[in-house]
Amino acid sequence: MGVSAEGVEKSLSTLDIENYDFEKILAKKKDDRPPEIDGAKGDKTNLLTLQIIERSTSTLHYLEELGLRLEDGGRVRWKQDAAAHPRNWSTYRKCYDLGLIFLLDLFTTAVSTAGPSVAESAMLEYNLSRTILLVSFASTRWVFRIASAVTGLFSFLLIFIKESRPSRLLARRVALLKSRTGLAHLRMTNPDYTPNFQTFIKVALRRPVQLFFTDPIVTIVSVMSAIGWALIYLFTESLPQIYAEFGFSWSQSSLLFLLIGCGIIFGILPRIHDYRLLKRRSRLQLHLCPEDKLFGFSFAAPSLAFGLWWLTLTIPPASNLPWYASLVGLVAVGFATNEFVCTLSGYLADTYTVYACSAFAAMSFLRAVLGGIFPLIGTPIYTALGSNWATAVLACIATTFCFTVPLFQTYGKRIRQRSKFAKYSLAVNRDTQIYDDNME
Repeated sequence: MGVSAEGVEKSLSTLDIENYDFEKILAKKKDDRPPEIDGAKGDKTNLLTLQIIERSTSTLHYLEELGLRLEDGGRVRWKQDAAAHPRNWSTYRKCYDLGLIFLLDLFTTAVSTAGPSVAESAMLEYNLSRTILLVSFASTRWVFRIASAVTGLFSFLLIFIKESRPSRLLARRVALLKSRTGLAHLRMTNPDYTPNFQTFIKVALRRPVQLFFTDPIVTIVSVMSAIGWALIYLFTESLPQIYAEFGFSWSQSSLLFLLIGCGIIFGILPRIHDYRLLKRRSRLQLHLCPEDKLFGFSFAAPSLAFGLWWLTLTIPPASNLPWYASLVGLVAVGFATNEFVCTLSGYLADTYTVYACSAFAAMSFLRAVLGGIFPLIGTPIYTALGSNWATAVLACIATTFCFTVPLFQTYGKRIRQRSKFAKYSLAVNRDTQIYDDNME
């Protein structure tokens, strides 16, 4: 016999919630909370089964309108065709958000290297004691005027960017659904839940530190990525010093960074492989794992070591080869440093999903520290050790990175399975996606 919508709504309001036997309705997970929020009890599971709720016309209407679906136990998830989910956004919206972020990252990275480049001009203008290819053609002040204008424009455009975190968008829609239907016990897995300001501080400040010191993947990846990143800043000081022995002026040696840029172009090849791998795995319904992102890194690590060793052997005073013989090393370093950023960041994102921001925070902080220190110590080290020995030290460090490739490929999954953050983030990712990512 059918049940009317009015009858269902009446049953919703009269059901004895406190004395209902939850365990007989569904097997609830023992703990759906983020691992760092201790002592908080999970919300009571919705007392109504999906069969009862689906009979409510108004509830079904709101579910359809919000792009949601209900599972047994009142768990709310996205529908595959939900227009509000970032994967279903229009092409224009995706291009705007991704393009803006890409351009902002590109410009801020370029501007961040201007400090060492303009320091020498600033030293003369402000009568500073010592030493930092735009300055050759524009004044020091105009470098920062242009930077301020462009970043100001980007800041305005960021106003129109949309929230793209699926779990946060889902939480907003679940809250709206509760307010419209009165079903207070609808639930979802919400990794962003922070009951008070103290918990927020704990999550925002403590978690990146905790990840860095307790999860080996975050520690190793952060160190490698930071050193690869800081090498570019080191070269702003060391390359003019190295190529001065070839007779290059300061501005001429700055042009050598174009060779590093040429190396970045080769990063297209690993991206083509990644795309084809994703399509093939998806077609065959095979599992993907974060270690699949490390294909490019398996070439970047030896490329960085090769590039630095090549520079060591082809620059004066140890070598009498012409200056252009050393350029191969710069191209290799350019490919490697860019690939470090792409692949290692992607590895962290796939490993920690909802905790990726915390992992990135740890990595970015170390990048910033080393990026500031390396230009300061570059000239003293190259002066004290000489160009060949100083570059050889860097090459030795880069050589050790090569051993992390088989380490992650062999033991990466085992390490992830022992991390409470990685395990929880994988579970949340599955609950808040519209498609099965087939991740393991």
